[in-house]
This record gives sequence, C-alpha cells and structure tokens, in this order.
Amino acid sequence: MHFKLTLLTSFIAAVTLTAAHPHAPVHQRSRLAHRQADNTTCDLTTQTPPANTLTPPSTIDTSLKLLMVAEGRGTQNYTCSSPTATPTPFGAIATLYDASCSSPSSNTSTRPRRPRQENPDAPRMIGVHFFTSSLTPDFFIPALGGNTLAKKAEDMPAPDASGANVPWLRLEADVAGSQTGVRQIYRVPSLQDFQRQDTAQSLKDNPNPNYL
Repeated sequence: MHFKLTLLTSFIAAVTLTAAHPHAPVHQRSRLAHRQADNTTCDLTTQTPPANTLTPPSTIDTSLKLLMVAEGRGTQNYTCSSPTATPTPFGAIATLYDASCSSPSSNTSTRPRRPRQENPDAPRMIGVHFFTSSLTPDFFIPALGGNTLAKKAEDMPAPDASGANVPWLRLEADVAGSQTGVRQIYRVPSLQDFQRQDTAQSLKDNPNPNYL
C-alpha cells in the first residue's frame, strides 16, 4: 500500500535530535541516527488534502498548523490462528519519505523508487513508521524531535471504485508518550493492500504484503 501522512502541530516545536526508539528496525535506526534536521522550503499553507469525511483540523483546534507531509512505503503484518482462519492485521512497518513539496492528493505510485544517490528526484528518507511491542502506532522522524506515538481517532472507506485500498485515518498523538509537537496525523490518500486475503494459506503464498 502507498499512503501519505499529514502531520499537524498546535505549535511549531523546537527541533531536537533524539536517539531512535528501541523498537525501530535496527537497519533504519543506524541510517537515521546521524540525520540532521531540515526545514522544508515549500509553502505548506498551500497544501490541500484530498476530499474526505474525516473531522478537519480546524474543527478540532483552530491553532493547528501543518507541520509536514510524509509518504510511507513498507509491509503489513498479519497473524492467523489456523491455516483456514481469516488473517488479522498485526501492525506494520514503513519507511517515511519527505512529501511536503508535493500534493497530498498526488498519486504516490508514480514517485521515483531508486535511491537518491542514483536519482536526485527520488524522495528523501526522513523516518520510519512501525508499531511498538504494545501495538501502538509510532512515527519516528528525527527532524521533528523523535517519536510520535498515536492512536486511531476515526476512519473512512478509501473513496476508490475498486474497494481494494485500506481506509483513510485520522490519528491523535499520545502527547505524554511522544517526543514531538505533532498532535494530529491524517493518513490520506492510500493505495493498495492485501487486507482482503481470505485465509492464512492465501497470505502464506504472499508472505510480505505491500504497505506502500
């Protein structure tokens, strides 16, 4: 699945570099540990999310400001109680890329996939999304100060004709457990999913469902 995240804050937090969360994948911890904070050169006030029925930021808190737009690509995890059981989502892991200078409604499947050193137009890696041991969504972005723990506040069906895409989400940050000033996260839009695997056996035949 491809997805984009819109991160909002109620204030512009001072950027501090923080050690990676211990549950973050080892290879990504090492890649992100030395990254420096970057300020986007784009005018975020011009960003307009795709039409959706999620509660808009202005209704939640008039002081909310757009902080960043990120693109995620990775894999979805599932668990099954038996070979014939229906797979149950069990967290996910995704690499996050800078998408603040592109439209949240743009098709993420058309973005370059080669590394930046090979293709300067490729998106810049800025962090990682994963689930903690307690299955809490975590977004680790060093440039924002570290980890943002979140919980789902609401969802809506992805507005596509195929019905194959995962729902669009609004998540609320766990302020006490987070290291950043992020307060709200919107996962819009999303593309692709293997959530519709019928049984554990069908999932076994596709062991690494895309979460892009």
